[in-house]
Parts: sequence; structure tokens; C-alpha cells
Amino acid sequence: RFKFGLIAIIGNDSCWHQMYRDQVRILKDTTATLLANGTRYDKVVEGFECKGYLATNPNEFITAFKDAQKYAAKGIPCVINALISKSKFREGSISL
Repeated sequence: RFKFGLIAIIGNDSCWHQMYRDQVRILKDTTATLLANGTRYDKVVEGFECKGYLATNPNEFITAFKDAQKYAAKGIPCVINALISKSKFREGSISL
């Protein structure tokens, strides 16, 4: 709508992991933190007239990013949905 040419990158581990980590540890419950495997944020943004990409490996990510730069230069917002694995990154940090 505003024609900002931005590129957003979503690291998609099929979980709202920042919330999941402490919620499970403290509350022993996963409610509203687990997502379907490979949730397609790239398809969601297309409904908002943005350009969406799915990247399942580093080569697909590089290709998507290069293409997204072209669309962003024209004022079309882009989202790269990068499927990643779960990790213990930032475990122990406060997130609730």
C-alpha cells in the first residue's frame, strides 16, 4: 500500500520458538506455540500484494534474495520464508 521496497526474512522453524522455549520450561505447555511444518508465510504475503519466496536451502535463499532485490527496487515488499531447523540459540534469555 505504501510501496516501500523492503525485504523481510522469516527464519521459520515451524514454531514460535522464542515463546515456546520458556513457556514449556515454566508452564509445561506448548499451547499456541507450535505451527504446521513448513508454515507458508510466503503465500500469506501474496494476499497483500507482496512478493513471497520459499527457501528450503542456502542456494534457494540466495536466489530468492537476489530476485527480491529487483522487486524491492520497484517498491514491491518481499518476504523470504526461510525454513530453518530448531536450535538452542538464545536459550536462557528472557522472552516472556
